[in-house]
Amino acid sequence: MVRRVKSYSDLSNPEALKLLEDIVSKYGLTSPIVNVTLEYLRRFSKVNAEDAQELIKALTEKYGLAKVTAIQVINIMPTSPEELQTIISAERKVFRDEVIKEIVDLLNSYRAKQAK
Repeated sequence: MVRRVKSYSDLSNPEALKLLEDIVSKYGLTSPIVNVTLEYLRRFSKVNAEDAQELIKALTEKYGLAKVTAIQVINIMPTSPEELQTIISAERKVFRDEVIKEIVDLLNSYRAKQAK
């Protein structure tokens, strides 16, 4: 039987982690690949899935980032303006230093929230 992709959506690491954990708990799916993927996502997800969705919305709507760029920002969660600038340099829009600092501060607030 040929399986077809019905839909496609870009996901951040935290969103992928939540989705995969839900699938594993619902269907009891286990395999070495699933286990390694879960381990990777747990290790590198820096916020929870709900916060990731909020950040994607803020980064795309308020700051005008493309969704795929916003997802990469969330996956990496840069701690300095220089790191963020490197990630968003693929955008056609040029961001002022104040806006970059504001985005880093937003990311730091979510990072601090996760640490609690």
